[in-house]
Amino acid sequence: MPSPSHKDNKLRQFLRATPQPDKVRARKGDEEQDIALADQVRHRWRIAEEAILSWGAESVECLNAKGAILRSFTITEADDESRDRDRADLARSGEMKGMAAMLDRYGERLNEAFDRGAAASSTSSDSLISLVEVLTVHLSHAITNLHNVSVNLANVISGKDPEEGTMPQSQAALQGLLMQVAARAFPQAPAAAPPKPNGAKP
Repeated sequence: MPSPSHKDNKLRQFLRATPQPDKVRARKGDEEQDIALADQVRHRWRIAEEAILSWGAESVECLNAKGAILRSFTITEADDESRDRDRADLARSGEMKGMAAMLDRYGERLNEAFDRGAAASSTSSDSLISLVEVLTVHLSHAITNLHNVSVNLANVISGKDPEEGTMPQSQAALQGLLMQVAARAFPQAPAAAPPKPNGAKP
């Protein structure tokens, strides 16, 4: 049964159409009933419509003052149109719900992807910090070792023992070895022969 609250309700438009009736008669099977029209013009057709629908009428007739039929209306026509509207509204509502559910799933996947990305970034950042710390420790040890080597090399070159102030045998041997390597790497050129007197045969 159509809702009387619809502004475009066919039954109410039928009742208030011109020429406006003086009487309204509702029929249901073999029964018929006259519908009283309210004195209030503003709500007259809404009240008549509610009375017709609440009685369960199947058809309605609009009569003039002499009882002649001006027009008739079958309630099932309004019911069919209302059902079609309800089906269309239901279909649109289902489509909107489907789209809303799809958007919800898409939003959930975006949130999951963001959470996984944030977790991976945090793990990578922690690993990078740990790597930097390890490299820093190794670099510190390397600098310390390089300093010790530099000090020892300076002592070897100066030929002094940092504790005794004298040249130990190991350092003397190291200096001799270095001198031999330098001599082999840079050999001296042979001395030039003295010039021969004029007329001398070679």
